[in-house]
Amino acid sequence: MLAVSRFTSAAPPAEVAELAAALLATWAQRPGFRGGELAHGLDDDTSWVLLTRWDGVGHYRRALSAADARVAAHALLAHARAEEGAFAVVLRRGEGPARTGAP
Repeated sequence: MLAVSRFTSAAPPAEVAELAAALLATWAQRPGFRGGELAHGLDDDTSWVLLTRWDGVGHYRRALSAADARVAAHALLAHARAEEGAFAVVLRRGEGPARTGAP
């Protein structure tokens, strides 16, 4: 599954990247974490997205509720947009064989 967190931050990009690196390092210690990426908006320099991949929604939700992850996530995601963030992958191409599946 994919978790997408879109947020706005006027902090310098290096600071946002440092916070994201700390959060991803925390999540990397959790079962089911597959990896993550931080991306910066090309048209709006205050727009960010944190994309993470998990074995399943249960792993993701347990990782979010862990105390150390809540602390690490707070500074980064305090300004997250209120929108759907968890998605089931139904098609993948590019990183290994193409896969399809129902949610």
